[in-house]
Amino acid sequence: MSETKERKGISVRTITAVMITLSVVIVIAILLLIVQSVKRYETVRENTQIYLICQEAAPDLQAGSDELTTQVRGYAATGDITYLDAYFQEANVTRQRDQAIDVLTPYMEGTQALAYLNAAMDCSMDLMDTEYYAMVLVLNAEGVSPVTYEELRGVELSPEDAALSPDEARARAVDLVFGQEYQSSKHDIESNVNACLKELMDAIEAEMDASYAAFSKILSTLFAMIVLMLVIVLAFVITSLHLVMRPVLQAADYIREQQSLPMRGVSEFRVLARSYNEVIEKTQKRHEDLQHQAEHDALTGLLNRSAYDKLTGELGDEEVCLLLIDVDKFKTVNDTYGHDVGDLVLKKAAQTLTSLFRSQDFVFRFGGDEYAVIMNNAGPELRDLVTKKINAANAAMASDAKLPASSMSVGAVFGNGALMEQMFKEADMALYRVKEAGGAGVDFGRNL
Repeated sequence: MSETKERKGISVRTITAVMITLSVVIVIAILLLIVQSVKRYETVRENTQIYLICQEAAPDLQAGSDELTTQVRGYAATGDITYLDAYFQEANVTRQRDQAIDVLTPYMEGTQALAYLNAAMDCSMDLMDTEYYAMVLVLNAEGVSPVTYEELRGVELSPEDAALSPDEARARAVDLVFGQEYQSSKHDIESNVNACLKELMDAIEAEMDASYAAFSKILSTLFAMIVLMLVIVLAFVITSLHLVMRPVLQAADYIREQQSLPMRGVSEFRVLARSYNEVIEKTQKRHEDLQHQAEHDALTGLLNRSAYDKLTGELGDEEVCLLLIDVDKFKTVNDTYGHDVGDLVLKKAAQTLTSLFRSQDFVFRFGGDEYAVIMNNAGPELRDLVTKKINAANAAMASDAKLPASSMSVGAVFGNGALMEQMFKEADMALYRVKEAGGAGVDFGRNL
């Protein structure tokens, strides 16, 4: 017998060691795959950032060229020197074009996208020669020396243009910056910028496609590793159940049969804990059943007076409406038709009240033919609604062909939930007034 136990012990240890070794290997493989995933994620993130930077910076070259065009055209058309100042502010200070090239060059080194971008920049620089020439034409027409602007000092007009009258010089300048040749150059700049963005997008999309494919492969491998890990865990659980838990289950049988529990080690305490939990659950269920019986009326299933006292002790300053209700001439029903019919009338009253009031309201039976309702979040503006509910209740009580016609008298009061004792007295006096008046109605006491 001892040899058999020893063999089983060795078997369990061996299987455990093998499973742990396999698990460690798989965990290492999973960690390596996770590292690869992180690297791929970083690649995708960096490519995305590059794309966003380039997508934002590339149009700045176009925007800078457009800004220069706007200012030179404004100057050519109006001769307003502020346009000229704004032109050189953009060309020499703001420098959107140059900044765009500085930002983009590191990300596009050696690519066709950079070639397109440089072509756009070269075209823009060439366009500046035309713009400088147009400026000098206008400056001469205005009688202002071009030497005021350093960039214009080296610009020399052709003999034909130098001989133009002021109006002709202005017209010549306008033609230069608004003409077809100028517009064609602008179109070339835009085309090169768009080609740059497209080339960049294609390159980044290709890189992202490769990254997504690698991601997919990594995730598939991760899934396979996780499945294998689950298989190992399941095999370990099955082995444990067969070779380890069997003695524990036998000990549980001893507990269920109320026999002495053999002392076999620490594992048995888990069974004791499980059995203890079962006892706790049963005890709790009994407590809940007893609590329900203590707070509910056995005949109607409504909350009882004990539940009313508990609830009113927990109410705060919220607005509530308290209704005290008596079934009219209930003693006569009992005496005439018997207690069984009387019980049916009481159940009918309970069902009617429950159906007419909201799920957030509380309906109680104090005993005999006495009922109460506490309406939550109910202010005096609901007075007409309460009256309609009571009228509907009385209509329902009177229209049941299977039971003697009956009705309810109701005393109601609106007030602060913290003043339930005073509200009860006001509602009770209102109920008395209804009964004195013949019943089958509702009267409202003083609001508190």
